[in-house]
Amino acid sequence: MLSDSPLAPPSTWLSTVLNPDFLKLFFKVYSKVHYNQDLSYHASRCVQQLATFDAEKSVLDVYYKSYVQCFKETISGLEIQEYDAVDIAETFHLIISHQESGIYEPSIISRMAAITCDFFCKAAAAEALNADDSSSDIYNKASSRMLSVWAYSWCQDKDPLLYYKQIFEAYVKAHLHDGKPKDNCIDDEVDEDELPDKEKYSDQLEPIGYLASLILGHSLPILTRLIHLKTDRLKAELELVVAQPTNPSTREVLNDVYDDLHWLVLIATSILSCSKGERPVSIVTYMNSQGQQINTQLTQNLIIRPELSSSETVGTPGLCVVAQLVASVLRLFHVQSVAVMSNLAEYLSPQVDATCMYFMEKFTALYLMNEDEGLELSSRPYLPIYCVKSECVNHLVSRIMEKIKVNLTVWSSEPDVVRESLNTLINLLSNKDVCKSVAVSAGFQSWIPAISENVFPFNSLPASGIRLLYEAVVSFLSNTCDINSEYSHKVLVDPMVTFRQRLNSRKQLKLREDDSKLKEDALRFLEMLIGCCSALKCDMDVGLAVSDTFKAELLFRVVQNGVDITGAILDVYHVDDQLVELSMEALYTVTNHLYFQFHKCETLCQAILKCLEVYVQHNPPGSKKATSKDAEFDDILWIIKLLDRMLTLDLFITEDGGHDPVTQKEQTEKITLAGIQTILPVIDSSLLQYSSLSSAYYRLLSLASSYSPQIIIEFHQPVWELILSSILLSLDSRYGSDAAKDGFEFLNKMAAFINQTQSHPLLDKSKLDVFLQPILNTMLFEPFDLDLTTIISHTLYYLIVLYPAKYNEMQSYILEKHKTEPHFDILHHYLSEFSSIASVTQSTNHHRTEMSKFTESVHSALLELKGLLCVT
Repeated sequence: MLSDSPLAPPSTWLSTVLNPDFLKLFFKVYSKVHYNQDLSYHASRCVQQLATFDAEKSVLDVYYKSYVQCFKETISGLEIQEYDAVDIAETFHLIISHQESGIYEPSIISRMAAITCDFFCKAAAAEALNADDSSSDIYNKASSRMLSVWAYSWCQDKDPLLYYKQIFEAYVKAHLHDGKPKDNCIDDEVDEDELPDKEKYSDQLEPIGYLASLILGHSLPILTRLIHLKTDRLKAELELVVAQPTNPSTREVLNDVYDDLHWLVLIATSILSCSKGERPVSIVTYMNSQGQQINTQLTQNLIIRPELSSSETVGTPGLCVVAQLVASVLRLFHVQSVAVMSNLAEYLSPQVDATCMYFMEKFTALYLMNEDEGLELSSRPYLPIYCVKSECVNHLVSRIMEKIKVNLTVWSSEPDVVRESLNTLINLLSNKDVCKSVAVSAGFQSWIPAISENVFPFNSLPASGIRLLYEAVVSFLSNTCDINSEYSHKVLVDPMVTFRQRLNSRKQLKLREDDSKLKEDALRFLEMLIGCCSALKCDMDVGLAVSDTFKAELLFRVVQNGVDITGAILDVYHVDDQLVELSMEALYTVTNHLYFQFHKCETLCQAILKCLEVYVQHNPPGSKKATSKDAEFDDILWIIKLLDRMLTLDLFITEDGGHDPVTQKEQTEKITLAGIQTILPVIDSSLLQYSSLSSAYYRLLSLASSYSPQIIIEFHQPVWELILSSILLSLDSRYGSDAAKDGFEFLNKMAAFINQTQSHPLLDKSKLDVFLQPILNTMLFEPFDLDLTTIISHTLYYLIVLYPAKYNEMQSYILEKHKTEPHFDILHHYLSEFSSIASVTQSTNHHRTEMSKFTESVHSALLELKGLLCVT
């Protein structure tokens, strides 16, 4: 039996399946063979299959009651083996997925909780002992599956929250001390390709966060107290470093502390933010229920002076549990800042700083409120604490900004820390009221000169950091300045002018000694352009807000110049793959924001087209070929995506706020189709073997043909021949069905258009008839993906309608070639039927009825012909 096939026996078997001895037999076999790994695997599959039984509700209730009883008795006395852990977890999941209420008795729930906690411990132990990856992977996978069972089920018990508390405490305990390997802390090297823990363990963190949010009054105080205790330990160890700088055990102890802090804050973050990036409803409900008991002044003092908080203050009546958690993280910030000022930065952990910033990013996005916003009416006591205009939030923002600045100084070369710090900054700056607080109390304006002059730490940020930095800068400027302000010129306009002058000099004087520095500046400029565009967000439903006016001006003052400079970079560094690819990504990012003031958008589109023309100058027709398995074509992929984006722009906002779809259609189609005709000759058809490029390539052509098939057909003949050859290439089974499907969808649109315009001059010189032979041969005599039958039959239908004489010639040739074969009669019948059905619509627009008949005929032919060919 297969575990993914539901058990649905015929009615004659119901009495057998419902016999309790039937289930007992399978579970008895499972118990007997459990300790034999090979046999256990097959027995587990049988047990899982039985959990998928499907029948009427009355029958299901009886069946599952018996099933759960058998399963409970089996696992009660079973020592779960490593190889069986995932199967046990999967069986629990299947039970939850395929049954109604009434079976969650305390005994089975208790055993389920014990097994879940045991998996946590074994996963942690496997990693702590540096066991092979398979052991930890197995128990982590089993843990994730069990958590999903708990998160998306309910139980009939007097107090199910008791089990949630048990599971939460076990999960936290498993991640403390020796519960995790001590990597990514101080001086261990980090694998850049390895996912951060928030992503690697997301399938555990999301459900444990959900469960913990249901017991918020229990879970948050535990985490807050532990964070305080670990911060105390960190403070003590850092003081010991000062007293005994040569103590060899210091770093090992610090690694333990940092690993604990990392997981405690990560778990806390998963509680405050649900998987959808929203405030969990359970937290809103809990905070509202506690609202009248909150002592606003005490809670405010906790945020304003977090260094005075401690593990002993946790649980103090009148204190908001969320605010206590935030204060514990702020206190950790304070201890780290003192360490930096004491020249102990080398003893700090970039992983912990990244995790803490991730926490603050989520908290500031979800829990800071405007005056007119509240969780509910009962949340009014929280407004002085979480309102963005309150003194409390001003102090909070000031401390976060201080920490961000420290992070960028100490960890400027650590991508994770920089990313999380700047994401938090962007979060803060996206709120106008908070933005003012950042400008005044946190002095963000003082950063502007250092950013514009590209001095430390901003000159040592990774590429992703530069993008985020300028996204933050544009968000700040749009909420506090106008485009003509001193700050706008200093950080955006002036650096662009200076770089353009240097780039022009480079073009005139050829290679100079400082060319490597100019290349670095070019990379930084492109990242800056991408970052600026990423901040250009506009609500299309409400039109341009005040800050959007700034962004509109920015788009066409700064970004327009940016696109022109990108064209110069493509000209100067056309042999540099990194800069070429980044240039195309920058242009694509620009196209994602072409929604302001149409007449200026047209100018920007023209500038992008000029950049593509520069690219083509240095990449002659056919130059982009698949020369190896690792062929580089990311630049082509970005170009196709940006043309696709330009063609799908469905709304422009003119200066008066109105829409002008007619002008849009005329202008953007003309510009974009010119870009397509410019780029296509560069692409060699061999690149279509890559599914990502093939899909984007044909999507663009299909989209273009939807907008204007006339213009597509009038492409220069070399371009048209390239398109046809690439579609022929997609028939090759090595390239997969996706490429063929995309290609034939485009071909169908072209054939349909020609069929509707029989007098079109291209019809006489069209190469579409060359498809008849390869399509017929592939469909009738060669193995191919039968999922393509419908779409290829549509293509064949159009081709027979367009070229009846050519088809008759092909029909005679095929029949002559196979006249002595056993399948001759079948061939003769269906080839004649194809022609007969298609001839009904000859010289007229096609009708759906005939198309449907033709497709059915092709399916029947394939069933008969392929079956006969297999037999013979």
